[in-house]
Amino acid sequence: MENKSYICLQPVYMNQFQCDGSICKSKCCKNWTIDIDGNTYQRYCGIKSKDERKRVTSQLMMVKRGEQKCFTVRLRKDGSCPFLREDYFCELQKNHGESFLSMICATYPRTIHRFDEMIERSLTLSCPVAARLILLQKEPMEFEEVEVVENRPMRSSNWNMKNIPLGEYLIDLQYSCISLLQNRKLTLDQRLILMGFFLEQVDEVKGKPGEVKALAEAYASDQVAEGALDIIETISHRNEDYIRCMFGMVETLYGMGKRLRINRDMAYLDALTELYQLSETEETVSLNVLLEIYEGYSSEAKDISRKYSHIFENCMVNEFFLNLYPLRNGGSVTENYIDFIMRCKFMEFLTIALAVVRKDEPKEAVLVKGLGFFSERMDHNKTYRSHIFDQIQRYSKDMTFFMRALLDGQS
Repeated sequence: MENKSYICLQPVYMNQFQCDGSICKSKCCKNWTIDIDGNTYQRYCGIKSKDERKRVTSQLMMVKRGEQKCFTVRLRKDGSCPFLREDYFCELQKNHGESFLSMICATYPRTIHRFDEMIERSLTLSCPVAARLILLQKEPMEFEEVEVVENRPMRSSNWNMKNIPLGEYLIDLQYSCISLLQNRKLTLDQRLILMGFFLEQVDEVKGKPGEVKALAEAYASDQVAEGALDIIETISHRNEDYIRCMFGMVETLYGMGKRLRINRDMAYLDALTELYQLSETEETVSLNVLLEIYEGYSSEAKDISRKYSHIFENCMVNEFFLNLYPLRNGGSVTENYIDFIMRCKFMEFLTIALAVVRKDEPKEAVLVKGLGFFSERMDHNKTYRSHIFDQIQRYSKDMTFFMRALLDGQS
């Protein structure tokens, strides 16, 4: 049977990525659920050596995923995959070739979205090797269309864009928003503000197909950005609302029983505790105290954001493309925009706080690791994402409120 081919839209960095467990110590082979698809399980059952076959299949256990049953790998006590060798390579791949990797192992850290005869694919920042490749590029991220032949089934999410409002304009909306995010004549916050203006207008004309396309083309040009600068600068940052939003997120995610806290979260929570002089014995901390501390280091935070703006830009562009914004969550593109800026600003807030506290560590390394970590938490934890959405609902659905709370239009 002939392998299926697709037109694929992807960042150019996809051509440079190579998985190397010796660099990241095979991070993805530890503490993550590893499902085994049916075809891979059949390969394991067909291993010629009886002893090896028994040893491999004994490391699998059957679990339910909704109404369906599947196999998953039984991890060691330290959370690592039993097939991970001391040299950080996979024993199964080493002994039998790449075809013995499960679908999920062969796909990660690639994220694939499938639309009929076309796919989009990119890399997730949760992979340390991918994070460095993506975030440390000094030049704006480039995209390309290539033909991809599917030699074996790859794990993907399948979308019917006909059933999604504005789905037929996904590529146009992505292109315009990414062009705005990469407009280096503006500050990062100014770019996000302009993107908000664009998507708000898209919502207003979404019943008029020709106008949606015309808007997308207009906002992809430099002229719109230059003409909108006076309006952008009317969005002035409100520190009080910013701190209320950020610590509201902290409480939503890590308070009330610490449902989402894991050991790897502790570095960030400890950094906040140190920076904001928090105490576990106190149930609440005065907003005025938090605000005073934030204003004390906000100048340093802005310096970090400016100096490493290419890192934050690449993070935003990758998260936007990888997560199918501005159509990710259904609903209006404005609601998707609010979700996106809350996500980005919370990641920025926590990673910059860590960079401020860890003065002896290279800022670049701290930012890359931090952004990768929180991308992982948001991409792989549905509860985490739903808590962020719930936090947004607590405040307002008004785009301007979130702009003024999270973004600063001043140059």
